[in-house]
Amino acid sequence: MPMLKAYLDRTGRPWLPVAYEDFEGGDKSKVERACLTLGLTAREDMVAPIRPVLERTWDEVNADWVARFRPDAKTGAIIEDYKRLIASIAPGG
Repeated sequence: MPMLKAYLDRTGRPWLPVAYEDFEGGDKSKVERACLTLGLTAREDMVAPIRPVLERTWDEVNADWVARFRPDAKTGAIIEDYKRLIASIAPGG
């Protein structure tokens, strides 16, 4: 990142660091700022969220992985959160 920033600074190109967390919860302000930084119009149709169709991927392989990592409290919590998320948004869930 320091090398990239140095390059952008030397060339005078616009840049705006972004992270996944900047886009959580439907906040479009960072997307709009990124568009404006790049000289683009921040139109609503440019920043509309994409809603991909999700498919269930839970199977025996996943179950085996869960069995190996469930004893770890952090990983177990992540797995349970994932299962709840998929169940709530997947078709037929």
